[in-house]
This record gives sequence, C-alpha cells and structure tokens, in this order.
Amino acid sequence: MRENDSVRDNSLQNTNRILGFMAESQIIKTEKTTLNALLHYRKFFYKDDIVDVNQNKDFVVGNILYNQQLFKNGMRLQAFYELGNGQEAQREFQYIKVTDGQGIYKWTDYNGDGIQQLDEFEIAEYSDLAQYIRIYTNSVRYIPSNKNKLQLALFVNPSVVFNSENKFLKRWNFNISLNSQNSFYKKDKVLVLNPFEKGENQILKNQNILMSAQFNPTEKSGWNGNYRFIQNDNLINANFSNEERNQTSHFVNIGYWFNKEFRVDWENSVHDLKNSSQLFATRDYRLNNFETKPKATYKFTDAIQAEFSSAYREKQRKDGEELLKAFDITGTIQWERKKTSIRGNFSFINNDFTGNSFSIVGNQMLDGLKPGKNQV
Repeated sequence: MRENDSVRDNSLQNTNRILGFMAESQIIKTEKTTLNALLHYRKFFYKDDIVDVNQNKDFVVGNILYNQQLFKNGMRLQAFYELGNGQEAQREFQYIKVTDGQGIYKWTDYNGDGIQQLDEFEIAEYSDLAQYIRIYTNSVRYIPSNKNKLQLALFVNPSVVFNSENKFLKRWNFNISLNSQNSFYKKDKVLVLNPFEKGENQILKNQNILMSAQFNPTEKSGWNGNYRFIQNDNLINANFSNEERNQTSHFVNIGYWFNKEFRVDWENSVHDLKNSSQLFATRDYRLNNFETKPKATYKFTDAIQAEFSSAYREKQRKDGEELLKAFDITGTIQWERKKTSIRGNFSFINNDFTGNSFSIVGNQMLDGLKPGKNQV
C-alpha cells in the first residue's frame, strides 16, 4: 500500500493511494512440461476532485510461458502470452538523406513540385537508390495504452510421433507459428485480453502467421519440396493517422537433386496484398500477384557455382486499371571460399505494363523498374 502526495494550490496534498499485488510462480516443472506465470497488479484510489472518469489508471502486467514436449519429442509446443499497460508517444516521422547506398528508402517526385512529401517515399529495390532513412520523432505527449502479445509455435516430426521407420514419412517436417503484438489507447479499459482484437483505438499491430510443410531429399531420392503459408497484418499510427498493410502469400516449391553438383527447382507463389492509409488516398490499393520460376543450379567446384532461371510474373490491381505481365531471364555465378563470397548476376526483364507507371502503386508493381525492356 502506498500514498502519493503532490503540490496542489501551493501546498503538499494527498492525491491518491495505490494497492499493489505481485505474484510469480513456476507452476509446473517436469522433464517434458514447464509452466511459468507472473502477475503484477496496482489499483489506484484517487481523490474525487482530480479523477478523470474517462481514464482508467489501474496498472496490470502479467505473462504466461508454457513449453510442452509430446510423443517422445516428436511434437513440441511453445506458448507465450503477455498483458500490460504502458505509455505510447504520439509519433511522427520524417525522412533524412544519408550517403548513397546507406539508406533504406528512395524519393520519387510523383507530382513534380520538387517538394518532398511523406507519401513520395518508398523502400528502395536497389542499393544505389537507397538514399534516405526514416526517423521517428516522438512528441512530448504520452498516452496511456493497453498492450498484449501472443506467441505460439508448434513443431511436428510425424515419423517420431507415429514411432515409424517408414522412409517416406521420415522425410516430412511440419511447423506452425503465430506472433501477435498489439497496442491500444487505454481509455476506460484496464486490459485488452484478445490478441486479435481490432478497433479504432488501435495504435500498433503486428500479426504474423506461418505454416510450412517440408519434404526433404535423401541419398536415394533427390525429390524435395515445401509449402509455406504466410499472413501478415501490420498497422502503425504515426502523423496522427493509421496506415495498415495486409498480405497473404502461398509458396509451393518443387525440386530435384540429380547429384551433389546439379539440381533443378520450380518456385511458385501467389500473393494478395492490401494497403490502406487514412492520410494519403494514393496509398490505398489492392494487388493480386502470381509468379512461377524454374531454376537450375550447377556446382562446378566447391568454390564456384552457377544458376540460371526464368520467371513469369503477373500483378493485377483489383481496385484500378494497373496490370503487369513480366518475363525475365537471369544468370548468376558465385565464388565462395572460407569467409569470402562474391556473387554477380545479370537479368533481362521485359515488363508489359498497363496503367500509370509513375505512381506509388505502379512503382510497387514494377519493383522500381520501368515498362518495357530492363537490364539489371
């Protein structure tokens, strides 16, 4: 129990009382299972004449950590869940020019006025264009917030789970992981329990889901492949507005090892991408992307290997007229010895583009290149 005094009306007066409670425990600890928990709670009692009825001041921090091994370690589950309160600064950002190649972003003067606007900066596809970095400037205004975090990971080795010596089953591995981290304006809520909650009070969001299935090659069979599903949902509040980006991707890769020197791969992917901004209408778009890419790799010696690939990409804007059909041919050679590696490649890329290429969405679809023939 604690009492706090503060200067009011030129005198030291009692402003609030705090009742605090903290508990920590290792609830389960065995060879296969661990479960730890932590809780820290503070209850505030304010004087009636200074309390803000629209702001809950109670403070809570807690987490649970769980690890489980099943089926003789053929299945492993890891889980972490955290709740808490904090302070979020009202964030703004600006772009600062740095030495060429040392930045992350590029500037494109889309409206031709010679003035740098926030919506004219994009992540640079090539290092020579990366001339800017983004600097967040926190204001002096801090806002109480509710935070939550959830991390889950499941690893499965089916041959161990079923206690099988089947050679085909031994080649498989499965993995599922989830990461969700959120921050909300506190207002009258003590906590936000749901790690997937969405609402207008959200300040930050970073949610990722990954599922993968891996089929590995053996000395007798060179066939291999993998499937991956990735879903990203990100939101950031800056410059007094929200910008959100959602992406769902599917990857299917099939490969064959002829021997230790020569292998072929066929990579395929489908993406659904949506970007929305409260501040800039030019940053509102939705894309459907598809890519197929066969590739061959040959290892001449332990130090030198070469790759040759071709790819077809199709990107279509669902809320506009922009459409891209691209074909490229790429050759790569790499030399590697001890801690030194040198890699060079050359690509011929033909972009058949419909729509406004000199725009934010056009730049996104063209990967920083131009319509027509490109060499990289």
